[in-house]
Amino acid sequence: MKMELCDDHFLIYRSQEDLLLKVLYRRRDGSYGIVDLPKEA
Repeated sequence: MKMELCDDHFLIYRSQEDLLLKVLYRRRDGSYGIVDLPKEA
């Protein structure tokens, strides 16, 4: 995964399913979480 290769802690991307921005982040325990950003007005 790109985050593991670059040692990044988060990645912002646009979902192909709903075209909304998402933030994928690495937790302290090594697992990953996703935050759905609100749709722009």
